[in-house]
Amino acid sequence: MLDPGPRYLGLRFDIAGATHYGWARLRVPNADEFTLMDYAYNSVSDEPILAGEGAPTSIARIEHSSVQISPNPFSSTLSVSMSMKTAGVATCTVRALTGQTLLTRTVAPTSGPSSITLDLGSVAPGTYLLEMQTGGERIVRKVVKE
Repeated sequence: MLDPGPRYLGLRFDIAGATHYGWARLRVPNADEFTLMDYAYNSVSDEPILAGEGAPTSIARIEHSSVQISPNPFSSTLSVSMSMKTAGVATCTVRALTGQTLLTRTVAPTSGPSSITLDLGSVAPGTYLLEMQTGGERIVRKVVKE
């Protein structure tokens, strides 16, 4: 198990041919998952971004609810158990690695534990992304169909 403390990722990317710099702060509990906590980039091209200086930002840390997925790998159905911090509608989406949405289910959990079973018997064996979203919270996990 990796140290789940925050990890930082330096970013360099192009927008319309101009180079921009930024960072992302991640929580990485193990080799199969990560949570994007926050990020920033300089909108002025070819200029560095100040990082680690304690400068205030308008981006708040994302605290997430607990999620359990079983079994993983799975053969046809996947059980998703969530413990939500606040009551609200949750959306579970299964996507192919290409980004294609294969299945979306909406659940209205109460605050606390809730679960949903996803029938994925019709999808081909392979690796998929399971995204759970509620309010301003988004959690993505890798799932494997055998």
